[in-house]
Amino acid sequence: MPSRNSLDFDKLYKIRPMITHLKDIYQSVYCPSRYLAVDESMVAYKGRSTMKQYMPMKPIKRGFKIWALADSYSGFLLNLDIYTGKKSNGIPEVNKKYYPKHLMKNDGKYTSGDIEYAQSEDIGIMRWKDRGSKPVTLVSNMHNSSDTSTVLRKNGKGERIQVKCPTGISDYNKYMGGVDKFDQYMSPYSISQKSRKWWIKLFYYMVDTAIVNSYILYKESCNKNKKKYITHLEFRSRLTDELIGNFSCRKKNTSSPHEQRYKKKQKLSIAHDFTAGVNHMPKFIDKYRRCKMCSTKAKEKRSNMICSTCDITLCKQCFVPYHKPT
Repeated sequence: MPSRNSLDFDKLYKIRPMITHLKDIYQSVYCPSRYLAVDESMVAYKGRSTMKQYMPMKPIKRGFKIWALADSYSGFLLNLDIYTGKKSNGIPEVNKKYYPKHLMKNDGKYTSGDIEYAQSEDIGIMRWKDRGSKPVTLVSNMHNSSDTSTVLRKNGKGERIQVKCPTGISDYNKYMGGVDKFDQYMSPYSISQKSRKWWIKLFYYMVDTAIVNSYILYKESCNKNKKKYITHLEFRSRLTDELIGNFSCRKKNTSSPHEQRYKKKQKLSIAHDFTAGVNHMPKFIDKYRRCKMCSTKAKEKRSNMICSTCDITLCKQCFVPYHKPT
């Protein structure tokens, strides 16, 4: 962990190697289209962290804000930057310094369908009043601000009619949803679990990005080879099976079923007998369970003492009577 007073201090130091590695992989394995989208994505987190943000307009209102770059067509995540707070480098941020206010009307003077624009060399500003209370404003360095196209909107009678719209704004609406597509892939099947540790939540998010991106690559390879692809859920299911493989947390039992039955009968035959040379010792456990000897449906008795050999729960009064020879 670097010193907090150091200029090189990184709040994400615990998972920075993972983030850097996955970002390099994503950009090396995928060739994106011409249209990319930059947008905010949220990772839910309710614990304490200086990086936690409150975004009231987002479905996930509290958590970590992530700036994401994704392909507009496929939703493939190419790059990301986890917001860690304002960087105090002493340089003030200039907001709308050269915005031409004198060329544009005030927001309240626009009526539905109004278009205004301004152009300075390769920088164009477009304003268009849609159905909202305020006009939409867009700055572009690839559009001629005077170019227009048409979009479909409903009129007062409920009929869909064509309405003029700046080309830059219509292109923005068409290609802006790359990050939203990525979020739609991830949200139904996220592997995230509850945790108070901030880095655990971001670790789960990074694993999810790897799974979603791999599924997008799989779909594109199937489309290229004209093969039918499986669903995202089926893909995750098969991926899980392959990652687990033959692993099992249970201990392997090498004895045959016949030997297991014989050992069980032998154990039961000597379970009650103190004279059989078996050391029946009481052992205390954390949980209270039903007494094997005296507990009934009508009158339940519980104990936290078990027999270390028989592995059954018994009351203090029942321990000796239960082990007497029959």
